[in-house]
Amino acid sequence: MISARLFLKMILCWLMFVIDSVWSDRISEEENRYLQSICGEQYPENRYKSFGGRALRKGEYPFASYIGLKFNDKRFICTGALISPRHILTASHCVMYRPSREKNYEQCVLEKDLRKFVRYPYNLQKFLIKIAGKSGLMTEVKINSIWSHEKWDDCDHEHDIAIIELKQNVPNDYAIPICLPQENEPLASVVKVVGMGLVPYAIGKNTVASTVTTFENPVLIESAMIKTTSIRRSTCQGDSGGPMIQLNKRNRLTVVGTTSSGTLDCTDPHAIEATDIENYFVDVRYHVEWICFITGVCPIHDIKDD
Repeated sequence: MISARLFLKMILCWLMFVIDSVWSDRISEEENRYLQSICGEQYPENRYKSFGGRALRKGEYPFASYIGLKFNDKRFICTGALISPRHILTASHCVMYRPSREKNYEQCVLEKDLRKFVRYPYNLQKFLIKIAGKSGLMTEVKINSIWSHEKWDDCDHEHDIAIIELKQNVPNDYAIPICLPQENEPLASVVKVVGMGLVPYAIGKNTVASTVTTFENPVLIESAMIKTTSIRRSTCQGDSGGPMIQLNKRNRLTVVGTTSSGTLDCTDPHAIEATDIENYFVDVRYHVEWICFITGVCPIHDIKDD
């Protein structure tokens, strides 16, 4: 029979687990105001160009984050963006999994209202997270918890967004978070997408690198997705969760989208022949309130540069 002392200890442990699972480590209002004054600092561009994009210069985007995962003897790569000293924005499908995935999208849509989507976060110990920082040297950081949008599932890509909460703050003298957009911020005619995945058209080489790709005329589709259509420019495997960036009215780098999916298979030898390549991004502007609730990173309308 369990003693009263042991039973109380079990209850306390359970409560600690529940509290840790339900409450995120949000930044304070003071931290948020300071963050809004320094986020999105720009660095000079590297002039080197490559097919479909170009290589990142060291320290060019000091918020770029590499997300590595080992699961069932397989290795996966995703990308993220530091949005506060202890929060990384990425895609839900990078940090969550379902025991059985629906392969038929049409059937998935038909059954959407008839089933419950069971999903689980990957084991935190299986992640390897690194941030590029100002120096460009990738530095490992530790995960404290994962927050996936509660409406994300295999049918609902518009909620393919998640937050990785870190155990410790990343110092501002090492990395600078990217800015979040205002909910009504206009979408620029030219945007850039940062990724840590495969290099497009590196046929048969499975080359992984930090790249930035420029897309023109992104369009808003459905209620919370952004689509780009281009020739010889694409996101690739491993770029999921990476930021779509533009300059805000304060001339600061701002994340307006996160990479969700695309139509190009960068490992396909015939991929170089592809035209009308489509890429899909979650519209971050649509999720500003959710991000604010989870992280404390919230829009402030009266911030001015010095």
